[in-house]
Amino acid sequence: MPLRHFNKNSSVDATVDELLSNSRHSKYLKCMPKFQLYRLVSIIKDKLSGMSLEESLARNDEIDKLDPEEDLNKLDDETLRRKKSIMEDTFEKNLKKPGDPGFEYDVQMDFDEVEACEWDSEESEQEF
Repeated sequence: MPLRHFNKNSSVDATVDELLSNSRHSKYLKCMPKFQLYRLVSIIKDKLSGMSLEESLARNDEIDKLDPEEDLNKLDDETLRRKKSIMEDTFEKNLKKPGDPGFEYDVQMDFDEVEACEWDSEESEQEF
C-alpha cells in the first residue's frame, strides 16, 4: 500500500482516513483495529522525521497507554483520536451481545454516591 505524498509534515489523521476511505485498501484494513493503523502511520512519520525506531516505538507505547486520571482535554487532536480509537476497540471487545454467554438484558445497578467536585457545585454557577 503506497503512502503517496506522505512526508514528515503530513497529518496522521488525514492519512489514516484516506487509507480507510480508499475502496482498494479498505478491504484489507477493515479487519485491522483503527488504533493499530494510527500507530503504524505514526511510526512511519517518526522515521521520516529522523527518529530512531526504538524512540518511535517508546513514544507510541506512551501515547497508547490509557490512564483514567489523564486529562484528555489537554491532548492535541491527533493523540486524542488515537486514545479514543483505543477506547472504542476496548469497548467493542468487552461488549456482550445477545447470544453471548453471560448476556443479561436490562441490567440495573446501584452505584456509590458520587463525590462532589468544586466545579460541580451550584454556588459556582454564574447567570448568563
